This record gives sequence, structure tokens and C-alpha cells, in this order.
Amino acid sequence: MGTLLGAKKLPQEEIKRLDLLEPLMKMIERLS
Repeated sequence: MGTLLGAKKLPQEEIKRLDLLEPLMKMIERLS
């Protein structure tokens, strides 16, 4: 329960970071 509440209260900066990380991970998968 606590973790779910924490996820909902993610700061905007953290969300942007995750959005940038996803394409990076996909690129790394293609390279390897």
C-alpha cells in the first residue's frame, strides 16, 4: 500500500527521467 501511494506521488522530474530512460534502454538492447 505504501509503495503504491509513493508511486502516485512521484515528482515531475522523476517521471521525466523515466521517460528518457526507456528509449535509452531500448537502444542499449539493440546494440548488444
